[in-house]
Amino acid sequence: MLNAVEKSFSGTKQFLDATRKAFSGVELPRHIVKVALQGFIPPPHDGDVDDPAKKTVVMVPGWGCGVGTMKTLGRALNGNVNVLYPDNLPGGLLAAFSQMSLDQEATNIADFVDRADRGGEEDIYFAGHSNGGVASLLAFVKMQERSSDTLRNRLKGVITMASPINGSPDYHYGHAPLISRLPATKHLRPNSSVHRELSTHYEAISLCIASSRDELLDLDMQWVKGRPTVNLDFSHWDYTFGPPEKIQQVAGCIQATMQG
Repeated sequence: MLNAVEKSFSGTKQFLDATRKAFSGVELPRHIVKVALQGFIPPPHDGDVDDPAKKTVVMVPGWGCGVGTMKTLGRALNGNVNVLYPDNLPGGLLAAFSQMSLDQEATNIADFVDRADRGGEEDIYFAGHSNGGVASLLAFVKMQERSSDTLRNRLKGVITMASPINGSPDYHYGHAPLISRLPATKHLRPNSSVHRELSTHYEAISLCIASSRDELLDLDMQWVKGRPTVNLDFSHWDYTFGPPEKIQQVAGCIQATMQG
């Protein structure tokens, strides 16, 4: 009983410390405001798509973010690769209150790619931010199991960005009942069934982009031993609403991986 109380107290303290750290700067409040406004911002023109000479990257947002939050990074990539945004994920304000499970999100992403593909020949990569990196890997696995041989052979890999690829910190669970019950996060506990399943498919990860200044995830939770990794001096939000030079840096990492 005493050990359970001590564990609960320790976990609560860790959670509060992480929350205090996240709110100590401007990144999280700014992120919340921009996510809240995402539904009112018209999507910009993203240039030409479906160029058969270019490789394709499917952009997957994290929990609480619509695909519009990936547009800045997508525009930095556009012109060098084809950029696709799943149209069957919650968008705008709905994304912030989404009750879609991680597994359903992965199914929707796989469905989108199956539907959007028109018998092309280009290589296909997934690039997911935060929870979107885990959803991307799940979608990759689903497509490897169900898609046609031709399409499976074109699936080349997954690029994760500040993603809980090794699970979220334990203090996110049990000590914060709301977070532990969110459909998109309740399966991210380290050693969960989802992560045990994904661990057998880690070879599909082409690159783990990790954030050494991340407010939400420890660095060792963002990368997989033996897989290519880049550690950036980023906050968790720099991939979506960061300054142009940081967005361009991430785009460069993605392009180098896809061209390598």
